[in-house]
Amino acid sequence: MRTQLLLGCLLGSLVAPLSALAQEADSDGGLVHFGDVRYRYERIRNLPIPDVSRHRLRARIGFEYLDTPGWEFGAAVEGQISTDSNVDNRSRKDAERSDNGNLDQLYARWLVNDEFTATAGKTMLPFRLSPLIWDEDLRPIGLSGSYFRADENGNGFSFDAGYFAPDYIFDNEKPRMAAVQGGWHWHQGQTTNFRALLGYIDFDKLEGLPARGVARTNRRVGANYLSDFELLDLQLILRTEMMGAPWEFALDGVQNLGADDADQAGRASVVVGDIDRGGFEMGLAYQRNQRDSVLAIAASDDWWFQSFSRGVMPWVGYGFNENIAFRLSAFEERRDLSNDGTHRLVFDFFTRW
Repeated sequence: MRTQLLLGCLLGSLVAPLSALAQEADSDGGLVHFGDVRYRYERIRNLPIPDVSRHRLRARIGFEYLDTPGWEFGAAVEGQISTDSNVDNRSRKDAERSDNGNLDQLYARWLVNDEFTATAGKTMLPFRLSPLIWDEDLRPIGLSGSYFRADENGNGFSFDAGYFAPDYIFDNEKPRMAAVQGGWHWHQGQTTNFRALLGYIDFDKLEGLPARGVARTNRRVGANYLSDFELLDLQLILRTEMMGAPWEFALDGVQNLGADDADQAGRASVVVGDIDRGGFEMGLAYQRNQRDSVLAIAASDDWWFQSFSRGVMPWVGYGFNENIAFRLSAFEERRDLSNDGTHRLVFDFFTRW
């Protein structure tokens, strides 16, 4: 019954009046609607737990109000249904509950001037962090400020800072996160551009989390983590166009200053094409993360092992237009001290407006 309901919701999402929503947003002046629907099928084999095969459907819808001079307000709700249940989420290392409805965003943003903004509430992080460190589905609650200044050629600097409660899906788990990220940007907004981003992310109030079953692959001593998690993160990102397609090359290196050893992680990726612009996209990512290099419960749940592992992820996708696309991803991951590979296949189909 759960599977039939999920598939029925999926079919409903495909015929949703997205164009009508867009027209309504335009006619409302300062009120802009947005949303997305994602169907996911995943199959995971050769796990420390029984193999996993499941379907998941998630929908978000919200609005932004932009009409007040100097201010922006936003809110969104999210719902998800799956062929597994919420009791499976802890063992399957999910960042979101299988069956759930929740507040996805609620924020106010002060547009001080063209260079500086301040945000309060529940929304996406203002930083760019790779899957090594952060799961992009998380919506933390906090305060942040963002500064960006560039000349007419797109050369300039950025600085973001904030303090957040990551707002994980499990009760009574209330860690805190303070972060700053500075960036140097070359030819931002042009066909060929480059960014160097240096960030510091400090996770606090982690006491007792491992005792509640969320240590995952990080080391622990009794009820607590063995290491603190104070991450120094350097990212280098080059974008250009070759052979008629956009390319992105990215490197990410992480050092956990709060660990005595097993404290380094790295990721390299290359992407050809961009499904957000329509057409084909192909990509390949490799990442290696030592056991206490990152906080596992915050890293992307697309990867089964968030630390103590190495793995490769190839993917291919196609955007029918800017609003409808699919992506097929494969993961080959191996735990440290083991040559047994865990295999994950993920198919995503999504619409957005």
